[in-house]
Amino acid sequence: MTRISEVHGIKAIPADEYADRGREVKPTGYVPYLSLTTGEMLLQLARQRAEILAQWYGSDAPQYQQAADMLTKALQTGIHAGGAVSVGAIPDTLQNVARLISNAKNRTAPASASIFARTDAMKGIGAIIPAEQRRFDCLKAAKHPADIAKCEKAFAIENTINKYLDGTAHHLLYKSIPTGYTIPQEVAIKRNGHRLGVEGMAQIGRINDYDLMYQWVENGILATNAAGKVGPIGSVESSLYLAPDPDAAWAKFKSTYPNSYNKWTGMNGPHIGIAPAILAGLVALLNAAIALAAKMLTDLQKVDFKALVEARGFGTPQFSGNQNDWLNNGNNPNVNIGNNDLIMLALLAGGAYLLAD
Repeated sequence: MTRISEVHGIKAIPADEYADRGREVKPTGYVPYLSLTTGEMLLQLARQRAEILAQWYGSDAPQYQQAADMLTKALQTGIHAGGAVSVGAIPDTLQNVARLISNAKNRTAPASASIFARTDAMKGIGAIIPAEQRRFDCLKAAKHPADIAKCEKAFAIENTINKYLDGTAHHLLYKSIPTGYTIPQEVAIKRNGHRLGVEGMAQIGRINDYDLMYQWVENGILATNAAGKVGPIGSVESSLYLAPDPDAAWAKFKSTYPNSYNKWTGMNGPHIGIAPAILAGLVALLNAAIALAAKMLTDLQKVDFKALVEARGFGTPQFSGNQNDWLNNGNNPNVNIGNNDLIMLALLAGGAYLLAD
């Protein structure tokens, strides 16, 4: 996955502007993965990130809207029907968007192994057919009772994940803290649970590329933060806000992963420590996500009672990230887990990975 480049020359955005800018940020929108190829879903999620950042930064960073427009055009044209663009024909700031589109062109497998609710008329996904119409078409084409049941189940799951994803995403906040990074034991334990939650949603939707689900959840965190008073920051930086000394935690993390974060920190200056209201906003979003996660679990288990069973405690306060997780003491020592379950470092920048030099 690629990163968004530094916004050269952008002024630091004062914290008292966050609420006004947040009102410009719209919900991420429906991801109709049952009708998408893997490549299309990749670009759909990339477009979401670009739109979130374009809405929040506005004219201070026009390249985000340019990226969103470029991705929209590719999706409307149909990336598997000549929609990829020439890398050499666009500005340097958008070169990685062009590469992403070109790479997505060959990813033609269905995004979900459940069903592929697609007609020949759908050359691109600029104006995707509504879920209820796609469900009706699926049922109409069904030849056996088993096919009918498969259609009903697949669309019920797609609708449920889309309904709750944005509001629930903070319940999985620790998912992208890298394996091998020293963190308190409680954070490491919950990180494992949060990853099981992400991958459990991928499993019930039969989204075989788990990275797509990680990106989708990251978009939910980014959008919800941006729409609130937290600002457009992603999961890892949000996690470090919960530490007793967020500035020190962020400085340590940046020094450990300088190549992944030097562009992101240049976007808006340091977010860490600039306003107590940001931490308060983050805590409020974490608390709100608990109840929504419980509702999501209930709705998913109505369709499949095994949904998210491995993510034990999903939908409870004990599963959620909180400030106490970061209190280092004899009962919560620092640990450094081996690199046997790495999540792509590109996820760590929380939306700051769409464009690059």
